[in-house]
Amino acid sequence: MEAPARPIAAAILPLDAAGRIDTDVTCRKCGYNLRGLLPDGICPECATAVGRSLHGDLLRFCDPDWVQSLASGMNWIVAGIVASVVLKVSGVGIAGAMGALGGRGGNLPILAGKLGGALILLIGYWKLTAPDPGKIGMEQGLTARKLVRAAQAVGLLTYPVESLAFAIPILLHVSLIFIASVVGTVGTVATFIYARRLALRIPDESLARSTRIVMWGIITLGVLVAMTTVGGIVTAASIARSMPGFVTTMPTTGPSGTVIVTNAWGGSNPTLTSPAATRRGRVTTGAPALTSAPLTRAIVTGMPAASPFIFGLFLGGCGMGLCGLIFGIWTLRLIDRYRKALRESAEIARRTWAAHSALNG
Repeated sequence: MEAPARPIAAAILPLDAAGRIDTDVTCRKCGYNLRGLLPDGICPECATAVGRSLHGDLLRFCDPDWVQSLASGMNWIVAGIVASVVLKVSGVGIAGAMGALGGRGGNLPILAGKLGGALILLIGYWKLTAPDPGKIGMEQGLTARKLVRAAQAVGLLTYPVESLAFAIPILLHVSLIFIASVVGTVGTVATFIYARRLALRIPDESLARSTRIVMWGIITLGVLVAMTTVGGIVTAASIARSMPGFVTTMPTTGPSGTVIVTNAWGGSNPTLTSPAATRRGRVTTGAPALTSAPLTRAIVTGMPAASPFIFGLFLGGCGMGLCGLIFGIWTLRLIDRYRKALRESAEIARRTWAAHSALNG
């Protein structure tokens, strides 16, 4: 388990014979290595008091402008969530009104609503994942912070792709949606990892623990949804293949009034019905025979009773929907807790740096 960040005690700070810092300590303002400087000196790069950087990784001792950016990012994220709901609902309403009036371009209000909410969220996550000035040059390769930014940018681009569903090849469209789904999943996990690390720097171990529980809960729920979806598709395909006529296309009238019901998988069943039976919504099977009038449609009956497996899929889907609602509410609660905690950390950091300025002024 990752331990919360702790301040560096002045008594254990390694100093050389001249009383200068004898270990690598980065400036919390610009990231400069303070080794070789006096603890009561200033950073030669940004003129920030060295003492501000000797308290470890806690947010309250970091650059208050950076911590304020994190807090502002959470406010933007909350605004983005609200705006996404409002703009999407408004877009659907406008599109419906345009359609009723016979106007064109009914999907544009929906797309605009989605893009508006996603753009606000992107701004929020971009501010929340601003690089720590005290760790400039220390990040190597892909980190959770970078993955969050990449996932949000890709998520913003998926909405225009969805609007082009009928203008690009289906294989390309499905491939792009699959890639976006994978990136979104990775981004969600990265967001929880990054948030948990911030919680440990507040420090708030309870918040970090709740973040980890929700993260694994959402991951588990996503895996179960994927397994249930695959199971449902396989089951539906098996039923459709084993029971001709269960999934049908529009029946056609064959010679002598015989109704041919075509199976979705390519099979066909010659069926016979009388006009009276058709009116009652029943189709009987048997040898072809003449009818008194041409038949134009038929309704296939005799659908199989739900198997225990199908019923289990239904109950599982309901259960996962309920769990998704619970974790969704829990996530919103976590967002509000992070918003308040980061705002308090920014205020404390500002007071801490002001106190250092007074002592060194």
